[in-house]
Amino acid sequence: MKHLLARPQRPILSRWLGGDTLFAFDFDGTLSPLTDRPSQAGLLPAAREALTQLSSLACVAVVSGRARADLVARLPEGVRYVVGNHGNEGLPGVDVHTRASLVGCCKAWLAQLARMGATGAQHPQLAGVFIEDKGVTLSLHYRHCADHEQAASLLNARVASLNPPALAIPGHMVINLLPPGARTKRHALLALMRDSGCGQALYVGDDDTDELAFTGAPRHWLTVRVGWCEASHARYLLRDPSDVTRLMLLAIRRRAAQGREAPPCPSPPSTLAGIADTPAGCRPEAARAPRNANPSSSGNRQS
Repeated sequence: MKHLLARPQRPILSRWLGGDTLFAFDFDGTLSPLTDRPSQAGLLPAAREALTQLSSLACVAVVSGRARADLVARLPEGVRYVVGNHGNEGLPGVDVHTRASLVGCCKAWLAQLARMGATGAQHPQLAGVFIEDKGVTLSLHYRHCADHEQAASLLNARVASLNPPALAIPGHMVINLLPPGARTKRHALLALMRDSGCGQALYVGDDDTDELAFTGAPRHWLTVRVGWCEASHARYLLRDPSDVTRLMLLAIRRRAAQGREAPPCPSPPSTLAGIADTPAGCRPEAARAPRNANPSSSGNRQS
């Protein structure tokens, strides 16, 4: 992957910083540095200011694995689309019945995981595991286990036995579990492009939940991975969240100079029925997904 902010890439980047671009970002590890615990994550002052300014000049979306209410509390006002739970909260055209089905599935999984012994209370080698119930998805955090590789192996064995089967997507010391019928970040971007009316998208993310959007991305999506990953399907690379802030500042300067305002978002909501998922990505050191998972990296995150 080529570094997006390198001088040879400036002519390419210039095309995407102006015009009717949807600027879409993951949160943890992209806008915010990764932290020891999900509750500690937050925007650094420079990133918050840049995101606020860009949101006043362009159509901006933040698409995260965090629950939407949690995400809203960590973002400045003005971000047009705040999408949580990998695309299952905050998208136009949410189906109430589908949400109820996802919640019911997660509750069933929690009961099954409790019976299988998925925490330190039931298995010493899983001491430190934290199961995060986000309503329509689950996250199994194992950063605080003594042996990360063994904890990931034990957790994946339990995940493989869940009924109904889960879409398991590994992240930084976390395994994200999505129920059948759940949307992914790829679904989210497709819906946001329709709803916003934008002609092109610039999407930045840092792990395997984002690889679902990077893989097979249309030509009018500029996909960017934060942090090096040899197996990534993103077209370009940024080193860390500080590079993401630099990218936003470049976009602000370009759009302010052109006097552009945020493109209008058409009112008709999007529906996501029939959109197929496309998995792929980078495999992490410890986690090995049991089913349909997109492999990635190391640290505690929501993606």
